This record gives sequence, C-alpha cells and structure tokens, in this order.
Amino acid sequence: MAKAGETLIGWVVALAVLFGIVQGIDAAKTYLSASDTPQALEIDGQSAVACHGATVRNDGGMLAGDTFRVEYTDSDGLKHSYRGVRKLRVDDVPKTVKSTVPATPSLTDQNDKDYVVGNVYSWANGWKGKFRSYDNVAGDDGKPMLMDGKPIHTGTNWESVDEPNLLCASTRR
Repeated sequence: MAKAGETLIGWVVALAVLFGIVQGIDAAKTYLSASDTPQALEIDGQSAVACHGATVRNDGGMLAGDTFRVEYTDSDGLKHSYRGVRKLRVDDVPKTVKSTVPATPSLTDQNDKDYVVGNVYSWANGWKGKFRSYDNVAGDDGKPMLMDGKPIHTGTNWESVDEPNLLCASTRR
C-alpha cells in the first residue's frame, strides 16, 4: 500500500504532466492567420510587411513566457519566421492608395488639347489625376474672357484617383 506522501507526489507529477500537455496544446493556438491580406508588422521593434499571409501563434505557453511565433511571406515570396517574439503590432495595409496629382500641371494635355472633365490623365513620372475643371479669367461681367473663341485658362483643378497599393509588388527584376 502506498504511503500518503507517495500518493501526493504521484498526484503532483500527474498534474504537472497534464499541465504540460495543456500548455503544449495552447502553444499551437493560432491567434492570427491571414491568407492574402497585406499587413504591416512591427516585430520586437523591427518593421516588416507580410504580403502573402501572416500567422501568429503562441510560442510555448508559460514555459517560454508570453512569446509568439510570427511567420509571413514577403513581396518576393520569401518566407520569414520569428520565434520568441515579445512585442508585436499588426496593421492592415490598404489595397488601394490615392494617386499623386501634380501641383501645377500644364493647361493642356500632351497633345496640346484641352483636358476633358471626368477623364483620368497620367504623367510620365507616374502621377495620375482626374480632371475636374479649369480656372478661367473672368471679365468685369463675371463671364469667362475669350481668346480665339475659347476661355482663357489660368489653372486646373484635379482630384486623386484610387490606384493599386504597390507596397507588395515584387522587387525582383
């Protein structure tokens, strides 16, 4: 017959084993898994961009402290894995961004024609904008002044357009 002390030790060992199993199950718990949503990551103070999936898992429960394993794929398809991560910040990256519009574009398009309201125009440097209106010289009566039957333009008004976010475009050539 077992003594009371041996029985107590047996129970403590059994609970410790059970606790270890539970912690092992917890270690495999996935906190975040995103298939193709681009995400900006800050992993223990280092910046990264997950372009093709990010996964965050518990990295060992209480035995490893409150640490995580972070795995992601970058814009070139390279896989990265960090273990023992203590501080993690995850932000969604928008799929589209607003275009850059030139501050003072010319008064006519590249073919020396007037811009058409509502059309989207692109510049050689990659800027893009949707034409809204002209600013015209007005006479004393408030009506546009004309030259050769056309209003005299003094400026243009543009709005940005949505473009694909190139943050996750491959840098491989």
